[in-house]
Amino acid sequence: MVFDSGQININEENFTDAGGKLHIIMTKKVLFVQESTGEKVLVGIINDITELKNAYNQLQEALDKLVRSERLAALGEMAAMIGHELRNSLGVIRNSVYFLKLKLAKPSQEKQILKYLDILEEEVRISDKVISDILTFNRIKTPVLRKGDINAILTEELGRINFPIGIRKELDLDPSLPEIEVDVDQLRRVFANIVDNALDAMPDGGELLVKTFLQEAWFVVVLQIWGWGSPRRIYPNL
Repeated sequence: MVFDSGQININEENFTDAGGKLHIIMTKKVLFVQESTGEKVLVGIINDITELKNAYNQLQEALDKLVRSERLAALGEMAAMIGHELRNSLGVIRNSVYFLKLKLAKPSQEKQILKYLDILEEEVRISDKVISDILTFNRIKTPVLRKGDINAILTEELGRINFPIGIRKELDLDPSLPEIEVDVDQLRRVFANIVDNALDAMPDGGELLVKTFLQEAWFVVVLQIWGWGSPRRIYPNL
């Protein structure tokens, strides 16, 4: 290449010595013409840049970590600001629900309204919990365990999700499942995320089947989807 073009060629290469050690070398090839004879010869210079390259890679990794930490810090500040504003709004909603429930507690004809106020109050609680999780996303969250019914958690969470037209929902829940110690909020969020993914996988409609059963010492939750025009498949097991 150097003889044909007359241009200097600089290249980074890997070289393994006789002892099996890998070196990173920088080679530089230059065309040289001898004055006395006019003969063209190739002059090569080789530099071992292994240590320099390793130092560069370490510096680059440190810089990448610094950039990520700065971004996380900025994200944390933004999350704190947004969380503060959202909590103010949630506080107003919570107080309004409390006031309305006081006014509607006695008349029996308002039971349906009270039911929806209870739902609204629960959603405010869940939203506040999500905000707390976002504000502490860099911490390891210890599960808050309490007695929970897997079937009830599933049924309640599926009732919150707005299923698109064209998707049929079926439940096959084992009524003999006992209550177990779980973090209800985290488990509810897991179910919601998986169901959302399943719905995204059926853009043209289909069938969603949720099954629960006991297998030896394990509680098993199976999410099975069947998109129209595609074979029935498991997606996934928990």
